[in-house]
Amino acid sequence: MKLLPQTINSIKAAIKAGKLLFKYRNESLLIKLKGDSCRDVVTEIDFASEQIILKEIEKEFPNFAYISEEKGDKRNGAENFWIIDPLDGTANYTSGLPIYGVSIAYVENYSLVSGVIYLPETNDLYFAELNKGAYLNNKKLIYTKQNKISNSLISITFPSNFKDKLEEEKSYSTFHELNKISKGALRLGSSVYALALLSAEKLNAIVGFKAKIWDIAAGVLIAKESGLETSFKDKNLLEIEHDYIICNKDSFNSLNKYLLLRN
Repeated sequence: MKLLPQTINSIKAAIKAGKLLFKYRNESLLIKLKGDSCRDVVTEIDFASEQIILKEIEKEFPNFAYISEEKGDKRNGAENFWIIDPLDGTANYTSGLPIYGVSIAYVENYSLVSGVIYLPETNDLYFAELNKGAYLNNKKLIYTKQNKISNSLISITFPSNFKDKLEEEKSYSTFHELNKISKGALRLGSSVYALALLSAEKLNAIVGFKAKIWDIAAGVLIAKESGLETSFKDKNLLEIEHDYIICNKDSFNSLNKYLLLRN
């Protein structure tokens, strides 16, 4: 498959940044809180990884527009831009857990056209382009499992801190209920990692509450191109936070209906 220049560039950037993360994964790092939650942390490696990605993109696409977790929103009204998460799962990373990843998506005319995820610990590269399929290390991903909710392993993602107390209570209540009616509800601490596992058929569904766009953009496209259904819409790309679900076609309607009833 002939890849877009943006995809090739993103692959180079993600791998280069991921190699840095892997190199320093057991080092003693300065950990800082970004907000009120003890889970919302950042290290100098987050910034270093981000800088590697930005420099790599700039080599071929000068003056590019982007939104990135640490640098913030630099899109300035552009219709074409990158969405970057240089290290998703920082709390895991700084605790020595191998559950983290790098995510880079490219948007053209407000549509997701390219997505790349790199998992340094397993040296696995996931990528997809719009209407061209999804791949894991050059092997095409085709999601074939049609699990019902009762036979599904579901990943749940929460923000580091809910802004609304009622919303927080409803979300955790949903987590509890889904755990009861499925094979299990998991919180892995990295949306990027969970989305990769879902596309590779290691999970059966993801339910995300107030997920940041940089956590999910690349993974959503990879999941869709592997054959999964999602509630995420490209028209919402300019929004920072998203509630969304991804699962197989057979269980999508029932899971979506269940969540609507819960709300």
